[in-house]
Amino acid sequence: MPDSRVLGKIILLQSTLHALNTEKAIADFVCRGLSTVPGIENVSIFLKDRQFNDFNNLSENLKDLQNQGRFDLNDEIFFNEYLETLQKKPFIEYLKIRSILKNYGYLYIKYNDKKKYYSYKAYLENTMNLVALLLENNEQKDHLMQTQIYLEKTVKERTLELEKALNDKNILIQDIHHRVKNNLSQIYSLVALEYDNFVFHKNKKDPKFILEGLKNRIMVISNLYSQLYTPRNNYDKISAKDYFSSILKLITQAYSEEKFYELNLDIDDIIIPLKNNIHLGLIVNEIFSNIHKHAFTQKNSIINQVVVSFKKNGDKNILVVKDNGCGYNGDIKEIKKESLGIQLVEIFTQQLGGELSLDSRNGFEYRIIF
Repeated sequence: MPDSRVLGKIILLQSTLHALNTEKAIADFVCRGLSTVPGIENVSIFLKDRQFNDFNNLSENLKDLQNQGRFDLNDEIFFNEYLETLQKKPFIEYLKIRSILKNYGYLYIKYNDKKKYYSYKAYLENTMNLVALLLENNEQKDHLMQTQIYLEKTVKERTLELEKALNDKNILIQDIHHRVKNNLSQIYSLVALEYDNFVFHKNKKDPKFILEGLKNRIMVISNLYSQLYTPRNNYDKISAKDYFSSILKLITQAYSEEKFYELNLDIDDIIIPLKNNIHLGLIVNEIFSNIHKHAFTQKNSIINQVVVSFKKNGDKNILVVKDNGCGYNGDIKEIKKESLGIQLVEIFTQQLGGELSLDSRNGFEYRIIF
């Protein structure tokens, strides 16, 4: 049986370990505490890759092995061979600091009274098991702390994302109400223009064509909102390429039984504001309405073609629609007065802050720069 004073020191050491949180504090406390135990001359602890209270150049030996690439704390075969060699030195022994799951290091003891040392060796082994459990517990606390910090950060970031999404949704709802009101006003203005044109002009158009034109204009505005939530778009911007492709497909389908032509698209993938796309869609609709009515009225051997080009040049956008139809032989100024469609194209272009130019040579060309 060990001396009662020795046993008391070891028990006091064990009971105090729980208050320590760092490897260094634990190692220093163990080294100081055990060094005062009768029969023990010196103590050194090797934890992970750090040596505490070095004696007999133990750390230098381990550093040499580490530099040779031979050192690994969890390499049981290497450590057993190394420590067996070390233990052959007089009055030196080692104890493992190991939990069930992990090896944390070793306690090196230089004793000067073998009988006394072996009388309380089992208590020292229990103390090292307690050190291993304490180190494991501290690691788990650190892991939980890091996990908590990560989760709190993730929750905070996600909360900000949700708050932003909610704010964007509220803005969107307000914006949609505003735009619906504006678009209803625009539809009213289009109907009023057609009404005035029908009532006050001598050349009466068939009401069927008037209604067809109004239907297509409303379709353009309606189609715009179906494009808002595609993956490529958000509520205030839209892909011109996707939008024009969709609008042109609907327009050509609407007139497919009346005229036949080959449609060629050269549209850059430009993201432009939603308000501009409304006007652009209405412009394209009016132009194609004119093309279907006037461009290909004469039969010839060439293939009827319409080219739509949309490009960006510096800070300007350029929309060009050109057909190879019969063109217009009169004065361009006169056609602007006679054609409601071209008048609307000019109005929509002005709303874009752009300029419209017409060319009736070799077919008919609309060029809009904004």
